[in-house]
Amino acid sequence: MRNEITGATMGEREFLTSQDAEEFLLHRLRADGSERSALVQIAGETDLIERHAIHGAAPPGGARAMITKFRWIIRDDDLALFESIFDGVRLSASAGFFVAVDTPHAAFWGALIGVTATLFKLLRNVVNKSRALDASTFAVLLAVKGSNGITSEALAERLQRPHEEIVNTLDALKSLPMNDGNPKQLVAKNQHGQWVTAGF
Repeated sequence: MRNEITGATMGEREFLTSQDAEEFLLHRLRADGSERSALVQIAGETDLIERHAIHGAAPPGGARAMITKFRWIIRDDDLALFESIFDGVRLSASAGFFVAVDTPHAAFWGALIGVTATLFKLLRNVVNKSRALDASTFAVLLAVKGSNGITSEALAERLQRPHEEIVNTLDALKSLPMNDGNPKQLVAKNQHGQWVTAGF
């Protein structure tokens, strides 16, 4: 249901300015240092923060034309997806994927901005995001992305997770159900029997 005054619907968070929306994200994701600029850049590239026009009647005695105002909206399901990806990036960082563990945060986030933005835009249309896509799943996916091919055993060791859990996650990432009815494959095995990413 849409609020007739603000234009917001249930399942959305509304802000008066884009800066207010960005500050909310920074606080919600506990971003600090170089994470802050990376988060704002990723949000801008993904349209996580949407600008909505709200049309209202002119005040008494005013012109007959409608008055247009703008509000900035973050959808709750998009926010949950964004949080999961962001936390997954943090988990993969601690395991030394993409860059060395001791690489400065600024360089790390600079390397991951494009990947994170691409993942978000790709996976907005997954059916039941809350069940299929959590931070642990993204940590596995990003770890595979940051390698040139890796075995499930090596993933389990690097991420310090049970091997069976890693295998189950990889199996899920082989076929994610999308809203258009077609499954999306995000990982596959190469000719050497190692896991690599597919489709992004």
